[in-house]
Amino acid sequence: MPISSKHVLFFKVLVFVVQVSYGQLRRVKHDEPAAPEQHSARHSGMWNGSRVGLRRACDAELEYRLTRLEVQVAEKTDRLVNELKDGNHKLQAIELQEEEIRNAIEGLRSEMNNAGGQVWQDEQRDAPSDKLAARIANLEISIKVVLAALRSLTGDVAGIRRNISAILAATGALHDEMTDLPTKRFISQALLDIRHGTYYPPVSHQMTASQQESCQPVNPTDCMDIRNKGTSSSGIYTIQPGYSSKPFMVFCDMEMNDGGWTVIQSRFNGSQDFFLGWADYKTGFGNIGKEFWLGLDHIYELTGHLVNELLIELEDFEGEKRYAQYSAFSIGPENEGFPLKVLGQYRGNAGDSLEYHAGQRFSTKDMDHDVWPEGSCARAHGGAWWYKSCDSSNLNGLYFTGEVPDNFIYKGMYWGTFRGPEYSLKKSRVLIRPRKDARSSATRERGT
Repeated sequence: MPISSKHVLFFKVLVFVVQVSYGQLRRVKHDEPAAPEQHSARHSGMWNGSRVGLRRACDAELEYRLTRLEVQVAEKTDRLVNELKDGNHKLQAIELQEEEIRNAIEGLRSEMNNAGGQVWQDEQRDAPSDKLAARIANLEISIKVVLAALRSLTGDVAGIRRNISAILAATGALHDEMTDLPTKRFISQALLDIRHGTYYPPVSHQMTASQQESCQPVNPTDCMDIRNKGTSSSGIYTIQPGYSSKPFMVFCDMEMNDGGWTVIQSRFNGSQDFFLGWADYKTGFGNIGKEFWLGLDHIYELTGHLVNELLIELEDFEGEKRYAQYSAFSIGPENEGFPLKVLGQYRGNAGDSLEYHAGQRFSTKDMDHDVWPEGSCARAHGGAWWYKSCDSSNLNGLYFTGEVPDNFIYKGMYWGTFRGPEYSLKKSRVLIRPRKDARSSATRERGT
């Protein structure tokens, strides 16, 4: 029994739909979260501790359930896709076999017509022919072969129909399970709500002095806190800002300009690759005692809730040193793109090559936040920075030794007002520390 074109078309559409659904399921967990609203509520220290533990438990439980569900769906989908592929291959083979059978039948029909005409002529002549008898016998054998092939083809079609019915039933069950899956936006929003604490009830601010004392962090909050406690040696220390869920290590400069500086970027020999992606710039990379980037998450924890000073130290390959200092510096959170939110008044001898970037979001080679309509500044200039369209400084650019070729202008580690984009500097350090008025204000706030 021949297969209609409608059956073939229906099967191919079914294969396409299942493959597309499979691809979408594989991407649900790995898509980027939708941008949530920034959470502005400030919680007390005691609640932070319990909230972090509950948040981690929620994150772990949600991650476990999502992973288990993804594995189950992937297994079922893989099984269905394999069955559909097998069915598709069988149908293609059957279509070819059907075409061959049709051609054979047409040939037999033509030969039978010819044979009939020959029989009539022989009867008219009353002269039986052995050759004609042999041809008729061959035709009978061919017809039997064709009938056997048709019976086999009919059995294959019946089996394929049963397989398609089973696949349709399984696909319907899979579709029912898919309707119960949370959407990408729901998962992203829930994770961000848990991260920012909006899932939890508001915390009462009525705390006793002893409770507030017990909530104070064990680790110092920044390098200035370490300096104020009597330490005057530069080196690597462990700190934990008030809005950080866990401590991390930093390099503290206790000698430059009264000390208390936290180094957030250091480059001096090109040993560390800085042409990296968003994930690396978010969490930080490199060796904290050599070349490194502290990480946008940590920079936000240090500056997002407490206004800092910014100091940039530069040196070229001729040994000339310059600096640029800004009275205020603060960046926003990740859901806003870590924007350069606050940049204060400039002073120094390197020139102001950062004011152009004020207000811009951070961009990397795989996360384009700039406003350049012709492409990605990070990719075109080989770095990661608060690009606009594109830059007047690029301190995370490629590391060259001095003058750069024409085709690498703007791609080096440069400061526009000191040697310009045609020259890649030898050294760069970016440091921050809380402003005195900001720290005193924060101290008074903790004491109330």
